[in-house]
Order: sequence, then structure tokens, then C-alpha cells
Amino acid sequence: MSIGIDGVRQIAVTVSDLDRAVHFYADTLGMDLRFRNDKLAFFDCGTTRLLLALKNADDADGMVLYFEVADIFTAVDTLRDGGVHIEKEPECIARMAGRAMWVSFFRDSESALAALIAEHPDETAGAQPAE
Repeated sequence: MSIGIDGVRQIAVTVSDLDRAVHFYADTLGMDLRFRNDKLAFFDCGTTRLLLALKNADDADGMVLYFEVADIFTAVDTLRDGGVHIEKEPECIARMAGRAMWVSFFRDSESALAALIAEHPDETAGAQPAE
């Protein structure tokens, strides 16, 4: 069973103090801060993004690896056919410049959360919103 992983695209790490974590990664490690809001911060780290996510009371400590694939829908079907528990079906999380970013979450053999991430052509690009 192969789903065609192209690499690790993103690593998400939960943090209890986002300001302190952003200071550490930006100022201490010298990483390039790309985007920040009240709950998230994204850094470039070569071809991999680092996502710092403010921990909610219900969140477990840890990190999530986002594996890049060419076709998220086929990859999810292949995982499911291989008996892998799909935690969340593919969902479009962002649209930009005619492309759509999709993610899907699954559990590995040790029940750790992992994700697939892919860019696909945005089928809604240029479409007019329904009124």
C-alpha cells in the first residue's frame, strides 16, 4: 500500500504560551515568521512549515505531522482500504490563486494523530457565490 507521500509539508506543535513560543522560534532560532493571529503562528523552515497552535484546555500535548500527497482523495481511500482509521475526511481549508488546500486527519498505528495535505485546482475559482 503506497499513498505517494512527497515529504513532510507541515509540523504542528501545540503551545501553552504563543507569545513566548513565537519569541523563541523567531528571535532565538531566527526562523521566518510568515503569519500570526491570536491562536496560530506559521514559520518557514526550508520546504516545511512549522505551525504553532495555542493549546486549548481539551488538547493533548504533542505535534501533528502533515504529509504532502499529490491526490488527497485517492490517498485517503487507500488508507481506509488498508484499515487505517480516518479521523476527519478531506476538507478544504484555504483557497488561493486558483488552488485549494485540503487536509485530512488519520490515526497511526500508535493512535497518534497525523494528517495528509494537498493542493488541488480550485474548482470554485471564478464561480459566483449563490444569492
